[in-house]
Amino acid sequence: MKPLLGLLAVFVVAMLAAVFAGPYGEGVVRMAGYVATLALGGMAALLVQSWKNRRPRR
Repeated sequence: MKPLLGLLAVFVVAMLAAVFAGPYGEGVVRMAGYVATLALGGMAALLVQSWKNRRPRR
């Protein structure tokens, strides 16, 4: 559960950086978007992995 919370924190910080970094240039906003996308993908992967581990096996 801790890695999921860490990725959630990274996602939130990256989204805040993307919103408030407009004056610093397009590169900063684009990089924050990349980081947010990677964090969101990691959260989805962890959720799927935990869901698959909870399913009863036949």
